[in-house]
Amino acid sequence: MLLRAQRATASLDRRTHDHLTARRTGDGTADQQQVARAVDFDDAQVSTYLRLNNIFDHSYVGSVIVNESNGRYYEPAPTRTIFGGIQINWKH
Repeated sequence: MLLRAQRATASLDRRTHDHLTARRTGDGTADQQQVARAVDFDDAQVSTYLRLNNIFDHSYVGSVIVNESNGRYYEPAPTRTIFGGIQINWKH
């Protein structure tokens, strides 16, 4: 069995300074995850997964530091990221 999940995230415009002199614009990303149930043993169930974040490798703001004194309000978010793994669920 193969399970798929898509996720899209979006953020709105935000002001980053009390004097309203700096702001960040809205942006968004798209993610994909796939999970496959591979093997069912007597003592355990084994699943594999693969996840791809920021599919289109969009540069966007990961976090905002409000009222940062040096004018560096924005911290970058991760670029395209791929990871996978194996999940083992033991039966009791």
